[in-house]
Amino acid sequence: MTHLVEINPQIKLDPQLARKITEAARIALKRISKRKFTLSIAVVSSERIRSLNRQYRDKNKVTDVLSFAGGDLALCLAKARKQAKENKVPLESEVAMLVVHGVLHLFGHDHMKKKDALRMFRLQDKILKKVLGKQLPKTLSFTPE
Repeated sequence: MTHLVEINPQIKLDPQLARKITEAARIALKRISKRKFTLSIAVVSSERIRSLNRQYRDKNKVTDVLSFAGGDLALCLAKARKQAKENKVPLESEVAMLVVHGVLHLFGHDHMKKKDALRMFRLQDKILKKVLGKQLPKTLSFTPE
C-alpha cells in the first residue's frame, strides 16, 4: 500500500530535507495505518505556526509541529533548527522526529497521561530508529530508560 505524502513549503526548503520529511512520514504511516492515507505537510515560518497555535490551541507561542484532523501537519523549520542545535543533533534527525510525532498525533496518540506518553514515545522511538537507520541519540528519545 502506498501512502501519499505532499510537502507544501511556505518557506525555502532544502530538497534533501524535503526528502527526509517525506521518508519519515511514509515510514510512520506504513507502521501505523492499515489503510491508504494522504498526508499534507506545510513547512511554515515561526510567525505562521504561532498564528495557527493561537487560532487552534489558544496558545500564543511558537511550537514545532501541529497536527490537524484530516491529515494535515504544520512544521516550523525555524523551531526545528533551534531544537536541533540545542539537542546537538542534525536538523534532518530533528525534523524526522517531529514528523513522526505529528503523524502519531493524527492517529490518536497523545502524551497527556504518563501511560499514554510511554506508549506513544516507545512507538515514536521505534519508528524513528527505522527512519534514521541507527540508534537514537538520547536527546531524540523520549522513552525513559
